[in-house]
Amino acid sequence: VGEAYALANDDALGDVLTVLVDNAIKYSPEKSVVRVDAKTTDRFVTISIRDEGVGIAQSEQAKIFERFYRVDSSRTKLAVEGHGLGLSLAKRLCQLQNAGLTVSSDGKHGSTFSIKLRRVTK
Repeated sequence: VGEAYALANDDALGDVLTVLVDNAIKYSPEKSVVRVDAKTTDRFVTISIRDEGVGIAQSEQAKIFERFYRVDSSRTKLAVEGHGLGLSLAKRLCQLQNAGLTVSSDGKHGSTFSIKLRRVTK
């Protein structure tokens, strides 16, 4: 599709992508697919990470970006280690770059995390 450029700090964006891809792998069944896609518009570059996990309930989606928040592990059927800091860090790193970080999920079949960055011309 060609190259697109966005306004971002490469280290911070790398950290955000690491958190999101790591979570997608941890919360997905073995041998499932984690997709990383990018799409552009005239004003934005959006990077999306989609997993094939159990999804995130609508009622939990706003809370997952809070520090130390963990979705009830009994609902995920997975024993995933962590402290609930990754997504809050990712959200803060996006905010510092004037980027958006959102999640969408039907609560049953996977989740998609999207980073929306301002597009720039080279």
